[in-house]
This record gives sequence, structure tokens and C-alpha cells, in this order.
Amino acid sequence: MFLSFRAGIPHIWRSDPDGGNVLQLTNGAGEASPDCSPDGLWLTFGYAPWIVPAPPVLGVWRLPIDGGQPMQIWNRPGWSRISPDGKNVLVGDGTGKVAIVPADGGQARSLDHLIHLSRAAGLVAWAPDGASLLYVQTTGGVSNIWRQPLDGGEAKSLTNFTSLRITWFDVSRDGKKLALARGSIASDVVLIRDLK
Repeated sequence: MFLSFRAGIPHIWRSDPDGGNVLQLTNGAGEASPDCSPDGLWLTFGYAPWIVPAPPVLGVWRLPIDGGQPMQIWNRPGWSRISPDGKNVLVGDGTGKVAIVPADGGQARSLDHLIHLSRAAGLVAWAPDGASLLYVQTTGGVSNIWRQPLDGGEAKSLTNFTSLRITWFDVSRDGKKLALARGSIASDVVLIRDLK
């Protein structure tokens, strides 16, 4: 499952691991942030106002893996992460709202006390136990992964890196391993004078 601009605007697509049997799953105004359920039967996605400035429909949606009619499970733009048991979806909107929504739809449980997670997008994941979240915290240009209990208990560091930033991470399906993308950000300033 992947996001692609091959149709001009972003949509969610599916393919076999070798790249065959490509199927376009969504056909809206610009979908993004897909996440697949543990059983592989459905996915969540959001519409991307940061890509399509004024999408006609905002929210986080649930869709069967073979496509079909999506069901809205949250009415705000944002990202989503499906819980390890597939019963709940963590959603965030990038502006301070974080919630847990039942995967079948229903009343959202606000996690506004975890506001620092709302901007995390790809930098937050469910812990394997489903009772806490893992997220990236960057201090002084160095990123580490922290565990935050959902009940609001004290966050604890899981990694102890002393250099580089984490730009993406995920947890293996069995919950025993972390995959990390780490690197540095370099930039330069160039002064150009006397342009004509």
C-alpha cells in the first residue's frame, strides 16, 4: 500500500510486493497518510490540505483493502495509526488535537494531554502492548524514541542516541524490533549581489 502522484494528485494505491497487480484504492481530492490494519483487510487515510489547499472533504477515513466506499471515522484533517489489535485508530491533526477513535467509528477519546504528539505524523506509533505510544523527541538536533503511556504517566526514553535525527520509524508486526531512518540536516546560505 502506498501513496502516489501518478494520477496527478495524491491517491492511495496497492500492489503485490514485486510491484505487480497495481490497484488504485482512492479517487478523491488528494488522499495521504495511509495505514494498514494488522489483518491486512482495511486501511485508514486522510485528505491532505497541505497538498491540496482546499479539499472538499476533510477527515480520516476507513476503506476496505480492495477499495470501495470509504467510511469517515474522524471529521478533522490529519494522520492515523491503527492499534496492534485493530480495534482503535490514533488520529492527530497537526494543530494540537490527538484522539483515539474506535476503528468501526464512534465517539473519539481525546488525548489532548498528549498535544506534543499531534504534530508527529510519521513520528508516532503504537507500542506493541497497545497501552502506550512511541514517538520521536528531538532535543539539540538529536532524536530519540520515547514511550508515553496512554493513561498520561511519565514518558521514558527507549533509545539513547547522541547524534543524528530520526526522520521516520516503525515497529515490526511482532513488536520485537524498531526500524529507523536517521540522518542529519545540512543547509547553506549564499549571498548573491548585483543581480540584474
